[in-house]
Amino acid sequence: MILVIAAGLLVKSLWILSGTNPGFRSEHVVTARITPNESFCEVPGRCLAFYDELLNRTRAIPGVENVAAVNGLPLGAGAEIFPGAVEAHPTPAGAHVPMFWEKIVTPDYLQIMKIPLLRGRGFTQADAGANAEGVVLVSKSTAEHFWPGKDAVGEHIRPNWEKEWRTVVGVVSDVREYSITQNSAGWIDGVMYAPYGPHAIRGSGSSAPPAEMTLVIETSKDQIQIASELQDAVAGLNHDVPVSAISPLKSWVSEAMAEPRSTSALFAVFAGLALLLGAVGIYGVISYSVAQRTREIGIRMALGARRQEVLVLVVGQGAKLALGGVAIGIAGGLILTRLMSGLLYGVHTSDPVTYCVVAILLMLVALVASFMPARRAMRVDPMDALRYE
Repeated sequence: MILVIAAGLLVKSLWILSGTNPGFRSEHVVTARITPNESFCEVPGRCLAFYDELLNRTRAIPGVENVAAVNGLPLGAGAEIFPGAVEAHPTPAGAHVPMFWEKIVTPDYLQIMKIPLLRGRGFTQADAGANAEGVVLVSKSTAEHFWPGKDAVGEHIRPNWEKEWRTVVGVVSDVREYSITQNSAGWIDGVMYAPYGPHAIRGSGSSAPPAEMTLVIETSKDQIQIASELQDAVAGLNHDVPVSAISPLKSWVSEAMAEPRSTSALFAVFAGLALLLGAVGIYGVISYSVAQRTREIGIRMALGARRQEVLVLVVGQGAKLALGGVAIGIAGGLILTRLMSGLLYGVHTSDPVTYCVVAILLMLVALVASFMPARRAMRVDPMDALRYE
């Protein structure tokens, strides 16, 4: 009972998770990791010029509708993490310093990923200029956390080691950046976006933008068709820059679902074995009981007991065993399933629907397992039973 409850909770959790909106679209998007040497970006403007030209060449490939770059894909593929300051919430000495999860993107990233802009404006090419004002976008949850009931557009954020404030110019919808179940890690206070270029905030404190970036390509082609043309485009700019991990974004989302899916499948297999063993166990106990009570059953039938009454007697014995097991299993499940709360999404460990369904399932299995010995008991001949030793 406890094992089947655990499997039921995980399967329901997986079902809810599979219908969860990760905050971005994955259809018709191919991704590719571009990894220049870190020293390549130390020369001011070199990386910015490289990626500008690469995006233009990629956009010119037949079948490519648009392309952008990001320092890490959603669902845990990385980001810049840094301690920051919020102008409206000065941090007292010794207090917790807000930690930010930053995605560094080129202007068309939000459009390609279909991440809604809720307020304000998105990035433009001008925001990447060396003399441009430092601007950022923040997620909806971040805006509600730091500026509840207010418009976050126009507010200011900066990394702790800088004096220059970055202006919030827009608020975007939440995206599952950390995992399929979380927008960000529990110790992260806010998620923000910065334009790729000299104003990108590096967690290391480096003034150079990140060298390694991932292209997100909106295209009707698959990764096999686009791979060679993309590699040619990169080689035409710099032969020493590797191109790797060319794959559909849908496969990236599928991989993020792999762990909860495999956990649910494992529990489901063990739950199925538990049901089978439970059915065999109940069948064996009831069969043994019928064999032990053959003489009693014969006397009952000799004294006028009907076959249906014998059926109810034997099946009732199995039902009592099952009811006892279900009651103990529910109590044990309420206690032990708390240990697996971290594996669940959108489901409470005491979910009443799961407990009711599992209880009914176990009772049905018990009744079916009791029915075969009961049928054998119905066919007992009273005279043979009275001579039974």
